[in-house]
Amino acid sequence: FFFFKQKTAYEMLRSLVGSEMCIRDRHTMDQDFNEEELNEFKETFQLFDKNNDGQINRKECGNILRAMGYHPTEAEIQNAYDQVDQDKRASIDFNEFLQLMKIAPKNIMPEEEVIEAFAVFDKDNSGLIPVHDFKFVMTNFGEKFTEDEIDEMIKAAKPNEKDQINYTEFVRNYS
Repeated sequence: FFFFKQKTAYEMLRSLVGSEMCIRDRHTMDQDFNEEELNEFKETFQLFDKNNDGQINRKECGNILRAMGYHPTEAEIQNAYDQVDQDKRASIDFNEFLQLMKIAPKNIMPEEEVIEAFAVFDKDNSGLIPVHDFKFVMTNFGEKFTEDEIDEMIKAAKPNEKDQINYTEFVRNYS
């Protein structure tokens, strides 16, 4: 990774979040993100900031994480959100969002890892797992789902004629 010199990153952050906003953790952010990452985060933040007020709420935060390839549970979203919503206004600004992006990769399982977890049950490497294995995973690992929620997911996953689910397609469509 290419990291910017402190002054360059600081100037870039100021232009990203506006001159009136305070930039907290300036030194830490310089070391954590490169220009490409900062640009991606800013574009993503602006895309989900529907009313252009420089703030996103918890629901929008979950949508951003999913759009960035993570598959967080509601509890993971709430936990990460609570860690960065420093002023407890029920919304976070771009600086708090950057803090979220520092912790999200450590605390939320990316889509590829969820796919790998399902792959353990894919005995013949076909990309398919039996519905009963899918139910086992969904009731015993991570966020616990109700029987009705699992039935809805199975219906949405459209099992094939052998009662198997394409887990990669499921994870990508469900997240």
